[in-house]
Parts: sequence; C-alpha cells; structure tokens
Amino acid sequence: MIKSVMRQINPTAKLLIQAAAIIAQILPSSATAAPSFPVCHSAQLPAREVYSLAINMTFKGKVAFSLCEERESDNLFLLSQNQSGDTALKSHKTALTAKQYKEIKSLFNKALKFNIQHDERALTIDGSKWCLQKFRGFLNLDACFWSPKDDMRKRKTEGLFSLGKALVKISELDKEFPDLD
Repeated sequence: MIKSVMRQINPTAKLLIQAAAIIAQILPSSATAAPSFPVCHSAQLPAREVYSLAINMTFKGKVAFSLCEERESDNLFLLSQNQSGDTALKSHKTALTAKQYKEIKSLFNKALKFNIQHDERALTIDGSKWCLQKFRGFLNLDACFWSPKDDMRKRKTEGLFSLGKALVKISELDKEFPDLD
C-alpha cells in the first residue's frame, strides 16, 4: 500500500518525506515530544502555577520548571524536574523568598517579549526546544522556540535564555546542565 502511494508522489515530495523519516529516527523523542511541566497543585498542596518553562536538549537531557504560589500561606516555590542521559527523572522543590520570586517573575515577563516573526531558524539535529507557558485563568499562553541562543537579538529571545540560565542556577542544576543552547 505505502509503496503504491510513494510511486504516485512527485520526486521532490518523495525526498522530503524520506528526509523527514530519517530526521524522526535521528532525533530523540524528547526533542520532538510535547513538553511536560511539574504540577504545583495536588491534594496535599493547594498551589497554582504562574509560569512554566521546559527545555529539551538534543543528546543532553531535559529540564522543566514551574513557578508556584500558594496564596493562603504566601508559600512561594520553584518546582523542577530533570533528566540527563539514562538517569531517572528527578524532582526538586526550591523554596523562594519574596525577592527571588519577584526576580523570577520579572525574568518570565522579559521572556514573553519574543519576536515570533523572526523565528525562522531551520530545525537542526543538534539544539534544544524551549517551551514557555503562562497561566491566566482559562487563557494560557504556550510558545516554543528552537535554540533561543541562536540569533537572540533578531528573535528577541534574550529574556527566554536569561530565564533558563537563572532557573537552572536557582535549582542548583548548573553542574548537570552547564551549557544551555
């Protein structure tokens, strides 16, 4: 069935389909899969997510963060999940001071100043997928970028890259992820 369909497709489309199949085999699933974020709210913890960031690095692993607040008790914290190589997924909760929370929230707001019109960088095999999520009641913002370090000024992804570096440092994951790309 597939062979008969392939015979009917023009040669250029056939090459594109074959290239896509090769890339899908080369890229690890973490680079193409939808991001998963740590969840702030549970039966034991009535908190809410304010912002989240997931970074899936080709050949290096993945890390995700959720900035959380528990309004009744002024409990402010950062949840992180990370996995590098063949290691198991690790979760960590970092308590935040009001000052740290405000600084991280400011970095998230700066990360939202991206320029989607200039995000035309071609997908390459080596790089990273950064997904930012902002929660506003029933309306959420989801935006993903491939390797925000590339052409930062043109793409206006300096804020996003600074946010990722700061979250890695605050969560004390800079030894596991020293080179974000």
